[in-house]
Amino acid sequence: AAPAGASSIIVTLDRGDPMSLDEYKHGYIYVNDAAGEGYMYDVVGHPGGGGEDTTKKIDIKDPVVVALTTSSQATLTKNIYDGVNRPYGDPWDIIAGVAPVSIPAEHYFWCQVQGPAVVLQEGGLFAGRGVMLSQRKSGAVEVLKQVIPVLSGSAGRELRGGASPKEVPTYTQKAVEIRHITDYPFDPVDPEVLTKFSGQATIPERVLGYCINPRVGTEHALIYLTLS
Repeated sequence: AAPAGASSIIVTLDRGDPMSLDEYKHGYIYVNDAAGEGYMYDVVGHPGGGGEDTTKKIDIKDPVVVALTTSSQATLTKNIYDGVNRPYGDPWDIIAGVAPVSIPAEHYFWCQVQGPAVVLQEGGLFAGRGVMLSQRKSGAVEVLKQVIPVLSGSAGRELRGGASPKEVPTYTQKAVEIRHITDYPFDPVDPEVLTKFSGQATIPERVLGYCINPRVGTEHALIYLTLS
């Protein structure tokens, strides 16, 4: 809880593990339900220790806008640049940016989020086409694809567009799996849209930017980053 204008928020932790001193410093606390919902505040510090059902005072940068009550629910989250590491191919990873030089562990560095950057290439890239995090090579990018969400273990027959849809061999998909677009669907439908013949919506992967100058796989290409 906290009155409007307060410089700190009193929270009751809803987890078992203790917090480290200033673990969420430079991160955020946002109100996700009840009074004060929809507001976010920068965290400037807090004590350590405690655990589930422990009360803590979270110091914030700007004053509370709407008063919080004991029914208000808030979430603490770290800054996305806190404790970054190399991605390991999870398509849902939060990408902070690109390190322009090699960085030893436990060191600070400048993280590039926009503009031309030299990045490891996996597979074929194309000038002007979007790029995403590679799911096969850690720390690399690959050409932007789309995925179709399906029920886990579902199977069926794929229809590919062209002069007329045609069946291809039976497939079995995981919960989320890349489906390559091999033919154009019916004109004048956008060739990147699969819903004309798949019956399901498509979800674009996280766009990191676009390729300026492609090389070949395992070499470094020039990418224009659009992360910020």
